Amino acid sequence: MKVPAENVIKQLKKHWISAWLVCSLAALGAFVVYASYTGVHSIKRVVSTRPSANVMFSSNSLRTTATSQRLSSTVYTITVCNFAQDNIFDVNPDTITYTINAYLAIKVGENNYVNLAEYNGEDKAEYIAKLKMNTENQRVYSIQMISDDQNADNLGGAIDLVTANNYSATIYANCTLLGGKSSTDQFRIVLDDDELEDTEPDFYIYVEAVPSAPASLTTTVLYNRLCAAKSTADAASWGGSLVEEENCESTDYDFYNYILTGSGTGTVDVMWDPTKFELNDFFFNDLSGNEFVLYDNNGNVTTDTSTGAKTKIFTDGNHTNWEMATLKVDSTKNNRYQIQLYKVNGELSYTGDENKASNFIDCNYTKAVNAGA
Repeated sequence: MKVPAENVIKQLKKHWISAWLVCSLAALGAFVVYASYTGVHSIKRVVSTRPSANVMFSSNSLRTTATSQRLSSTVYTITVCNFAQDNIFDVNPDTITYTINAYLAIKVGENNYVNLAEYNGEDKAEYIAKLKMNTENQRVYSIQMISDDQNADNLGGAIDLVTANNYSATIYANCTLLGGKSSTDQFRIVLDDDELEDTEPDFYIYVEAVPSAPASLTTTVLYNRLCAAKSTADAASWGGSLVEEENCESTDYDFYNYILTGSGTGTVDVMWDPTKFELNDFFFNDLSGNEFVLYDNNGNVTTDTSTGAKTKIFTDGNHTNWEMATLKVDSTKNNRYQIQLYKVNGELSYTGDENKASNFIDCNYTKAVNAGA
């Protein structure tokens, strides 16, 4: 007897941990066909028996490609983990040893970032003067390890990059993330409050995590440039798109990956047609760390956590009987979310301009009232 595809998918989602373990043992070959720039894998028609090691060395803000993250506050916590960001159970079996480096940087031109110590421009003295060196109100740009799973002795006071030699520091060498279980280290950076007086930052803190073991990770470096500045209307923005957007008209997939990215604080309404798709349960799971606005049975916002639901059915001028989840967002904590959408009916194909998958999911950002001009 043929089992409907949608029943198989529902059973896989219901027992997704067990299914992953079974696939790991039984599958002879499988691969990850797409890896988005944060290193979080997107699974397509087959399931990887063992994600590549760099997937299981991750951070809430450090990436494997050059980026800059603009913060609306001057204090921020960076995590370094041994699991994929979208799945705390996707743990690296090997113990990871890495070093955290940091330095004070400036932006020169459109997209050129330079270590302040290495900058030789004529206006370097002006940058130094902005740091208010040798005065009582000297600026502070610092980094501090605040949580270490394996070695509490690593914890100590904040290191101020303004007074550090060459405005840089090797913060901690040989940090360890123990293999075989989820492990996370945390580092706090502090940018000077003066940065919030202007819409463009004066200085950036460049942070990198450089692994030395296992061998499979030694070419992988996680890094980012972080800055703070006054919020502007243009700076606060969130949007979403399918990873498969370019192929939606011509290629059908078993399920799809929707990426939310942005900056600023507020809420994002994630909306989808429930007759076409349903979202991966992990998006709503407490382990995901995602926070939602709750709704009562009438679709009104409620603070009752015992009865409030994370989704509601709604109808407006553009959507009829769609389902919606309202995600609370704050880019200083997380500026990227990845959501999987499963077909309700696995036999249907979503291709063509009118029937492509991207027509059946949408999002809308609402900026927090106190998020600035």
